[in-house]
Amino acid sequence: MKINKLQEGVGNIPEQRITDFSHVPEFHIYPPFGGYLNDVNAFFKYKDKYHLFFQYGYYANDTGLKVWMHLSSYDLVTWDYLGTPILADSPFDNKGVWSGNVFFDKDGTPVIVYYAYSYGICFAYPEDLNDIDLKKWKKSTYNPVIPMQSEKDEFVVYDASNVFLYGGKYCLLSGNKNLKTGRPTSYVFVSDDLKRWECKGEFFSPTELDGREDLACPNLTMLDEETYLFTVSSHLSGVLYYVGKIVDFKFKAVSNGRFNYHSGNEMGQSVFVDQGECVYKSWLTMRLKDELLLGRCWSGVLTLPKTLKVDKNGNLEITPHKNVFNLFESVYKTKKTLNKSEFELPFKSKSFMMKINLKHDGKSGVKFAVGDGEQTVVYVDSRHKKLVLDHSKSSKEHSLCNKYMFEFRDYEYLPIVECPLEKTLDDVGITVFFDKCVAEVFCEGKSIGKTFLPDVRSDKIILFTDSNADFGVDIYQIKRS
Repeated sequence: MKINKLQEGVGNIPEQRITDFSHVPEFHIYPPFGGYLNDVNAFFKYKDKYHLFFQYGYYANDTGLKVWMHLSSYDLVTWDYLGTPILADSPFDNKGVWSGNVFFDKDGTPVIVYYAYSYGICFAYPEDLNDIDLKKWKKSTYNPVIPMQSEKDEFVVYDASNVFLYGGKYCLLSGNKNLKTGRPTSYVFVSDDLKRWECKGEFFSPTELDGREDLACPNLTMLDEETYLFTVSSHLSGVLYYVGKIVDFKFKAVSNGRFNYHSGNEMGQSVFVDQGECVYKSWLTMRLKDELLLGRCWSGVLTLPKTLKVDKNGNLEITPHKNVFNLFESVYKTKKTLNKSEFELPFKSKSFMMKINLKHDGKSGVKFAVGDGEQTVVYVDSRHKKLVLDHSKSSKEHSLCNKYMFEFRDYEYLPIVECPLEKTLDDVGITVFFDKCVAEVFCEGKSIGKTFLPDVRSDKIILFTDSNADFGVDIYQIKRS
């Protein structure tokens, strides 16, 4: 994914510190100068341009102050770097500008909302609404608009949601736990003027989550006049979603699911509606040992843009955004019938998109990034109705610090990611995006994302099955300008 790094009139440009580009992605967003990338803090469209803000740290190992980095795009796949306009440079946010979101006020002005570490929730506004790039932002004179509560209270404010209208009032979600009960909980604040805010109490506390979970990076998206999509990240287990309604300033879920499956590593999501379509992006964590980070000088990638659809039963369908396919051109096609065997394709690559049409009755799929003792495996298990990503041998020479999602949580990684599939799977389509250090897999409305560090020489691609299987394979590579 192309990032044009230097734009006229853009300040705060860090110097290039990446010295080893062997795992730098071709079509996923990464910190373009080095450093640490994490939560997608604001993802939206203004006039004819898309905007993406993500949390950025100068040091690759997640130390030091956090700021917001800004990219913009006309198509969601080619991006212009526009600096770091939200800095930790004010008395009310000098301990770090952490996660947040964006919303449009009643006049249609985009407003950034962010959590200033240990101070509270803050706003920022564009300096020039005629600037389609929105390069410069000014912070509200009312910051922090919601001050940090005392720890003696039921909760403290934390990552802030996009602000939405309900009951004629502005509503903002914050807080990620009830401090008295330990329950994962989101709280709702209301305001008439975006200046004075009142907490209305608990907005949502999922009953199926235990006290080890929390609710960070909340995002509420209106699907119709009554139905909302609520996405949230747990530091323990990643991105979750809930479909439901709001009744008296409380969220009532009717269905739920997840973007992240055990041993996945997807966090810090953002969702917005573009011409009736829900568009989604999130962060794929990359937990490395410090000595690897120091040599590598960067950490973190963002997922490809995805389209979300909710069916009449409240189930979420996740597919790559249609613009993603414009990045690629077909370079290899084949059809192959296998019987309990493997077939190495006469094509090698460290960065590609692959579409597989599969007819089978067992476990069938593809091994890629195959080399001396390492491989990443994706397959559909038709008997048990699941999509599987096996990363147990994905990074032979690069020790990942990936026992846990985060070092302070106890959600242990497994060497296999499993995603349940509801449909009959004897005739199925799989789309695999592999981009040097990240794999994203889509199948039957579900997706799995995973980061890893294969040897740069591991570029073989192998089809396999434990049954009778007919494969139709089309491999694409990024278009060269």
